[in-house]
Amino acid sequence: MAKTELYLFIIGFNKSLLRKINNDSMIIVTRENSL
Repeated sequence: MAKTELYLFIIGFNKSLLRKINNDSMIIVTRENSL
């Protein structure tokens, strides 16, 4: 049971990390486009 919870936690953490990276890269792209 604990393994499953840890697995789900890691998946959720990776998803939020990926979302943050995507947001950061989108901000960089829009910044470059506006220059």
